[in-house]
Amino acid sequence: DAIYDVIVIEYMPHMYSSTKQAMLRLGERMRQRFPDAMIIYIDMWTIDQFKINGTTTIPAMDEYYKAIANIRNDDLQFQLADDMAMMRETVQKESIRAHVLQYDVPEPSEYKEAIQTMRNYYNPDHKHWSQFGMKWLKHKIIKVIRENQHKRSDRVRIWQSKDECLSWYQDGSERSLHTNMPMVAFRDGKFALEAIHSDLNFIRIDNTASRKPKHAYLSFMGTGPSDDVYGGARVELHPEHPTTPNATAVVNIDTLMTWYPAPWHVVRHKYIGEIQPGLFTYLTIAGNQTGKATQDFRAVGFNVVTEEPLQEKFSGEDLRAAF
Repeated sequence: DAIYDVIVIEYMPHMYSSTKQAMLRLGERMRQRFPDAMIIYIDMWTIDQFKINGTTTIPAMDEYYKAIANIRNDDLQFQLADDMAMMRETVQKESIRAHVLQYDVPEPSEYKEAIQTMRNYYNPDHKHWSQFGMKWLKHKIIKVIRENQHKRSDRVRIWQSKDECLSWYQDGSERSLHTNMPMVAFRDGKFALEAIHSDLNFIRIDNTASRKPKHAYLSFMGTGPSDDVYGGARVELHPEHPTTPNATAVVNIDTLMTWYPAPWHVVRHKYIGEIQPGLFTYLTIAGNQTGKATQDFRAVGFNVVTEEPLQEKFSGEDLRAAF
């Protein structure tokens, strides 16, 4: 129910190809809800997008900058999605009407200088803002607001859809949750429901008040690129009771992330299937599908959304930044 006057949407540029539709959908929903708000997309490159030719990973920060000092600009390769220009153009159309805070990609002859200039803006992982970087970005956002002479407006419209988006990842809140899985704090104040039961793990989804089918997504933890600590999972949807035969949806979840070369342990999202109106639906989870897991499967949220016209349909695959 909160009213937002300035909405900032940031996405990781090296994940652009897998998140662009989520970013467009989010922008459309924000514009529908807040017709007068200023929406700003953060389009920034990161040091993580630079690779030294012949390598697949970035070393620790100190080693990386030592290596940079002893190579030429020609020895560096910059990874950039081909159609990011389309994204910048699309978000400025009427359905979103957003501004783009863009930090131009350096010329190849300036790669080393650009990396050294930006090194203090990022944490040692090369991809997340440092405190200094966040202050710099804050001033950039304020500049956009002032240059466009944006004035506060509290005008809101009703949501076109009644979605349910629950995440306990940040606070461990079990409010509105009906599950037999324990809530566990597992890393730096991050929380998850762990699929510890060998026979049945479930989360109940309430669609009793709806007259229309909806679509369920599950948020969970994944690792990579070589170590799959969770071993995947088999997720099913069962109407009315978790042991009802003939599941309405069956999805095998891959918890190994091979799409990025550096070690990662992050949240992923997966489309599970359609849930019927007027019913409780049980999402059941069977972990360790590889038989090699060293950690119980961790669920960190779920999303139930209506079917809506989009500029471009979701593929039904990972929506890493959708919600």
